[in-house]
Amino acid sequence: MRAAHSIALHNSERQSDPYPEPRTSFHRTAMTEATQADQPLHCEVFVAGGGPAGSTIAALLAERGRDVVVVEKDRHPRFHIGESLLPLNVLLFEKLGIKDKIERIGLHKYGAEFTSPQHGGIVTLEFSKAWDRNYPYSYHVRRSEFDQVLFEHCVEKGARGVQGTRVIDVDLRADCVVITTKDEDGKVSSRKDLGVYFIPMTSTALTAKP
Repeated sequence: MRAAHSIALHNSERQSDPYPEPRTSFHRTAMTEATQADQPLHCEVFVAGGGPAGSTIAALLAERGRDVVVVEKDRHPRFHIGESLLPLNVLLFEKLGIKDKIERIGLHKYGAEFTSPQHGGIVTLEFSKAWDRNYPYSYHVRRSEFDQVLFEHCVEKGARGVQGTRVIDVDLRADCVVITTKDEDGKVSSRKDLGVYFIPMTSTALTAKP
């Protein structure tokens, strides 16, 4: 049975770092359903929401060596609205290293057409005639597939993904951040620890305190 848990963000001793900016070391707790019931998870960065924005920032930070936990209230694949992408998304897919995966699930889109409900005029925008002509197309995707690709990618990069779990409370204290979550079985737990980073990406992942 999956137990709900809290995510405790903390800071520990500093260590040598190949990255130019200062960085804290961290204690990793294995992300397994067996350990979720026994102890809280510690991390450097907590991401609330495993949609495109949350999964993207989780992948980029995990790739840089940060210890990231990303929590999604639903389970992928799940239905969502917003299937039409823009050309500069292609640049981001290249940076993330997932362009080939998006290519397999998406349809090429070379422009957009706008029809006014007031005067019936039609305006056609061709991406190849935009200011930046290096990206003459984008994709039309099924969001359930698109979001799953991004979420799985951030996990591949080292982020710890938790699905079917909702954030129900965030307590910003003077010496720590305590994040309380609730899983599909309805179990809730909390714990205090030293906090250093907290990034809520999507407000839809948060609910009112019970």
